[in-house]
Amino acid sequence: MTSRLYATSPTPTVGMFVPAVPLSAAHPVSLLTSVRNGGSGAGFRTNVGVYNPGDAPVTPVFRVYDGTTLVGETQLAAPLAAHAGAQINDVFASVGAAALQTGNAVVVVDAGGTQPLFSYAAVIDNATTDPIYVGGAADQAAPAAAQIVISVHTWDFSPGGPVSAPLRLQVGTAYTLVFHNVDLPSTVNPQHGFSGISELGIPATDDISPGHDFVVPAFTLQPYQRGTYPFACTRNDCGADPEQHAGMRGTIIVE
Repeated sequence: MTSRLYATSPTPTVGMFVPAVPLSAAHPVSLLTSVRNGGSGAGFRTNVGVYNPGDAPVTPVFRVYDGTTLVGETQLAAPLAAHAGAQINDVFASVGAAALQTGNAVVVVDAGGTQPLFSYAAVIDNATTDPIYVGGAADQAAPAAAQIVISVHTWDFSPGGPVSAPLRLQVGTAYTLVFHNVDLPSTVNPQHGFSGISELGIPATDDISPGHDFVVPAFTLQPYQRGTYPFACTRNDCGADPEQHAGMRGTIIVE
């Protein structure tokens, strides 16, 4: 069966349609997306609810993320009994982030085991009191990071530059970068560095040498990181030619 929830104050409202869902819509870990909070302004507030269809009590944890940043987490005041439901009103206030203003947060509902739970969010317009229903979606494992090997030699990063093409990365994709030295055995001072790019969370190193790869752990690029980012070799004497070394600069382009 379905139902409709609505408020009568301060003004008559359209309310929120609540659909019937199958048992398969319950998940041990679920995501509530496009969650909003008005901060100190009028804006929106969000309530989060759960229902336990199982035969044993559970103690779910509610974690609120703004982008990839964990804002805070909270629990119910008591374990959720079998075949019972509960709701956390104003989940942002409950995690200590009442003043946060966001229009695209995510709430992760974690049952703490294998017991599936139904979860939902009611995103409420504070001006009209109209809520919008958000159903919990199953959490999915992140895809394996794409590995990109950057061949480093005097005086170039490939891909990256300056001789090779820039390194192009895509928003929403997870990457692991491997800086691998490919200098010829006869190369003088075959040790290079990488200045890092703090805006992308990519660290620096002074040792990219034969047998010493520099590996950047998996990271996922966000839409706000689109742009062009320069980097350079941090060694002063690689390849034994200071003038050539001065031009050992590269570029990462985030698309």
